[in-house]
Amino acid sequence: MFLSSPIFGIGLGNFEVDYLYYQAEFLSQHQNLEKFNLVAGMTYYAFNDFLQIATETGIVGIILFLVIIYLCFRNKQIKSKNIYAIRASILGIIIFAIFSYPFSIFPVQLHFFVFLALFSNSENQHPLTISLKSRGNIRNFFYAFIFITNILFLSLNIKRYKATLRWKELLQQQAGIASCAGNVNDFLEIYDDLRYKGSFLYNYGAILYEQGDYSNSLKILKEAASKFNHVDLQLYLGKNYMELENYYLAENYFQTAYYMAPSRFLSRYLLVRLYERSGKQNEAIVLAKEIVLEKPKINSRIVQQIKEEMREFVKKYSL
Repeated sequence: MFLSSPIFGIGLGNFEVDYLYYQAEFLSQHQNLEKFNLVAGMTYYAFNDFLQIATETGIVGIILFLVIIYLCFRNKQIKSKNIYAIRASILGIIIFAIFSYPFSIFPVQLHFFVFLALFSNSENQHPLTISLKSRGNIRNFFYAFIFITNILFLSLNIKRYKATLRWKELLQQQAGIASCAGNVNDFLEIYDDLRYKGSFLYNYGAILYEQGDYSNSLKILKEAASKFNHVDLQLYLGKNYMELENYYLAENYFQTAYYMAPSRFLSRYLLVRLYERSGKQNEAIVLAKEIVLEKPKINSRIVQQIKEEMREFVKKYSL
């Protein structure tokens, strides 16, 4: 991922969207996936924030980040009483970042920047100040601009907050994000306020699919795919194309879902059904036998049901 855009990175926040595609591409090049079954899954963080920052912002971003950290520890002559506590706090977050993803957690982000601000204040004996006392018109314009900007920002976030509450109510009624009992009109009402949320778009697209609106479901799910990624999203894209009889694209999405998480059975189950529908019976039988023989990572009720259906499928075409 880093090598695909080493200078400026793949974009801030894009790791969780792009990683699964890179994982799928990597695993598709290996014939034996058994050794990856236990570790390949839904990964949204690098579990090392330095690696994630380097991937998302490139060499430029990671160098700037490291310079900021260096500046926090370079000057040993600062006489502030609190400087040792501030540095210890920053160091604790940095050590945490080597083994996990604290910079993806908002309270940790907030504390880190507060510590940086406190450190900057302790280091500067004569901080730079801007005086607007002698320029009344500029000062008034500046204050008015800040006031209007904050009002607009607050208004936007209030609308989004109300829309999010409504969405949570709908999810509770549906008993989960992948449930399909929702009312399309309810989602359409909050679409404009929540179209920036990939998980909302996925939920909306899934409901459109279950109600048989395959073209609009595809449109919404593709919009979701630019902000959110999950095996189930790929499966819904594939199921839409299968219903629209575009079997080539349906196969691509089902295979992508499989390589994203090879331990899951549903993607291969849907591939069997796709091959059966499109007249590829030999491919369907071979894949069904693989499903029957494979030992599951987690032996759930759904896995048992899939295996039983595949046994019946093999028997049907073996007669």
